[in-house]
Amino acid sequence: YFITLKNIDYGTLKDSETNYKFSALESAIELAFLKEDYLEDIDFFFNIGYLKSSIDIFDSEAIYIGLKSIIPVFNDDEIILGFDNFGNVLDSYSDTYIELPETVSLSYSINLKLPISIFFNYETRLDLNRSVLHGTLQLDLNPQLDLYISTHSDRSDLFYGDYIQELTAGFSIGLGYVDKTSLFNFGIQDLGAAGYTSSFSFSKAIL
Repeated sequence: YFITLKNIDYGTLKDSETNYKFSALESAIELAFLKEDYLEDIDFFFNIGYLKSSIDIFDSEAIYIGLKSIIPVFNDDEIILGFDNFGNVLDSYSDTYIELPETVSLSYSINLKLPISIFFNYETRLDLNRSVLHGTLQLDLNPQLDLYISTHSDRSDLFYGDYIQELTAGFSIGLGYVDKTSLFNFGIQDLGAAGYTSSFSFSKAIL
């Protein structure tokens, strides 16, 4: 069983027409449990969460659930089927109804004998009818510290400016630290003209 705290700070944003600056922030708390070998070697991960989002002076709240099944294949590889952010908006930014970013994903994890793992994730946002392919490289720096480098297939939407910016747009880099009962994650992503976003999460096993 796990409790996870998440915080995403989108920094200072600016309206291109009026130059009005404002901030955007998302925070969430999740309760989750992992059931290993629920069906032979297949593991299941279930979570339920509460999200509070703020954009300028406007707030929104939602509850959501997620489910993942982890299926081992070949030697140490894994296929992961996921359903994320299925739930209900409790309080919207305005009178306009906003759908949650309900997502269905299929992932494949290649776990090499080297301290390197490669992760591919194909996901579809049901609210936008849009699909994206993510690729992530995980480096095991030591038994407790991992480095992640990630990109995605629609990063060209973030291109602007010079050649160097096009190289970095859409890329993410993060660190994960784990001990027997706790997990810390920190990440930064280049959002092109929107700047950068940073995130920090902390998970604690309670049983």
